[in-house]
Amino acid sequence: MRQNNNGRTEVLQDLLVLPSGKWTFRAHLLVMVLSGNILIDSLEVSVGILSLPAISDSFQTPLSTAQWVVTGFALGFASFLLLGTRAVAKYGSKPVYSTFLLIFAVATVVGAAAQTPEVLIATRMLKGACAAFTAPTGMSIIAETFKRKNDRYKATLIYSLVAGCGFTAGLLSIGILGNISWRLAFLVPAPVVVVLLGIGLFVIPSRTSELRPKSRLRGIAVTSVIFALGLVLMVLTLVNPVSVGRQSSTLCLVFALTATCILLLIRLSKHARNSSRILGNHQFIWTALCAFTFNGAFLGFLIVLGLYFQSGLGLGLIETALRILPVTAPMVAITLVSNSLQKWLGNIRLIMIGTGLAVAGYLYLLVLGLSDNYWITIFPSFCLIGLGFMCAFAAFHAQAVSTVGASDWATANGLYQTGVQTSATICSAIVVALLHAPVGEMADGIGDQLAWGTGLLGAVAIGILSMGASIAGAVSSQRLMASKI
Repeated sequence: MRQNNNGRTEVLQDLLVLPSGKWTFRAHLLVMVLSGNILIDSLEVSVGILSLPAISDSFQTPLSTAQWVVTGFALGFASFLLLGTRAVAKYGSKPVYSTFLLIFAVATVVGAAAQTPEVLIATRMLKGACAAFTAPTGMSIIAETFKRKNDRYKATLIYSLVAGCGFTAGLLSIGILGNISWRLAFLVPAPVVVVLLGIGLFVIPSRTSELRPKSRLRGIAVTSVIFALGLVLMVLTLVNPVSVGRQSSTLCLVFALTATCILLLIRLSKHARNSSRILGNHQFIWTALCAFTFNGAFLGFLIVLGLYFQSGLGLGLIETALRILPVTAPMVAITLVSNSLQKWLGNIRLIMIGTGLAVAGYLYLLVLGLSDNYWITIFPSFCLIGLGFMCAFAAFHAQAVSTVGASDWATANGLYQTGVQTSATICSAIVVALLHAPVGEMADGIGDQLAWGTGLLGAVAIGILSMGASIAGAVSSQRLMASKI
């Protein structure tokens, strides 16, 4: 037992940090396991985006079907995040983390060997659901295990740095292995996850909190499933358009269903009084909506460019991966200095700078148009968008959780991540719907240039919406601060 600054006692869980402040070998292994898992989750996104043409050709399916490889993973992630958070609170981090990490590994092997697109899509959704149980557990373990601020900051920095490398690792993985077979790139996470699981069984604490609140898991589970079905219907409606009138009415009904499920998830995830604080926190909701559009525009943009490089210009996977790297390269550098930037500029200024840079990159490419002159038209926009994303994305998260009290942090974090993953599902589907052509049938011509331009325009429009929302949110925050003075 030791005494903290407030005079309260804390249990040194598994003696991960010595009284001298030095980390034990077990502490280093714990951070490695948690960081490795979030790296795999990030890797899954980039591998899915670049593999769309190869999967479409392999199964002879249109883009509207192949896109489920991307949206399916995000859909499973978004639908079960709050359930995962509450399951960890009730059963503890170790059993939940280990169980779903094992399921993730099995689903990876089954998906890589899938002989039909339906099996592949099902495994992607399952892997997304598993990630919803393991990803929030990582930060929870760090927060509860490393009690001292300096230790927690060090662990979080390593965790974020490795997560920042995940997208780049995925690009290189699909670029190198995809030339042999996209299945190899999809199989890579399986042995890595098995190793992480084996180490994790020995280093992950059995509990991350002495408080074991009662959770309405059955209600959350049912609502999560309904929410997932609502997202499935929404994506199906978007990527398989029917008559305008019928599609509009269907979208309205599906949107109402998913919105209702989100509200129910919030209500069920915490006690009613805590839920009311989240629902009534306009600053948090506004920040989460801004992050929703910002992340959606970024992923939609990557889908358009990934398809354009491969199907439009006929480039291979390794050439495509190398061309997209400038978007992800700033991630590692920004992660290293993100804390200093937040202290220097503040979250709101970083959000404004990041969204401004990203929108400038989108507009630059939209005005010049897609062409094979990479260094003049595409590379500058990639640099602007990549830098903007790295500035704003972490700031969005920090700003969102800073608007709530400590007792609501877990729920707010889960809700924020749910919104971000939902944006990956919906906005990706919107961009694919705008492209609206089978990958295998895209060839040079006026019609195809119009398709690329329309898809790019959709991503740009979502990005501009994010910037507008960020400006409005910044003005609202300044007014709120002024009213408190």
